[in-house]
Amino acid sequence: QIFVLGNGGSAATASHIACDLSKNTRAADKPYLSAPHLKVMSLNDNMSLFSAIANDEGYENVFAHQLENVLQEKDVVLAISASGNSPNVLNAVKLACARNAQTVGWSGYDGGALAHLVDIAIVVPNWCIEQIEDIHMMMG
Repeated sequence: QIFVLGNGGSAATASHIACDLSKNTRAADKPYLSAPHLKVMSLNDNMSLFSAIANDEGYENVFAHQLENVLQEKDVVLAISASGNSPNVLNAVKLACARNAQTVGWSGYDGGALAHLVDIAIVVPNWCIEQIEDIHMMMG
């Protein structure tokens, strides 16, 4: 399974990626209902759960808490953070690393802390947040 997450513009990118990967990843020669699709989930999309965790446990835990119940070894976590330093994103990646999940980080600037935590780091070497987010959206 693939889990995608981010804040603000990165949350929109995470939702878009999850939608496209869930819908468009089956073998073209297979009938629609018989072909397996990738299992992809954006951790930004359930606002009731998101806000409950933020309210009760702190915003820094909104992603890690969701992963605690479902993340397994060999799953993939794609963490998107333009700065690479968002505490809630970093906490999710730390949990993923502890569970031996594969981690991918998309960031900007100099990569931030995220680039040093993930298995695969893709850093957009730019200092304009809007341009970083636009490039991340194009990558998705």
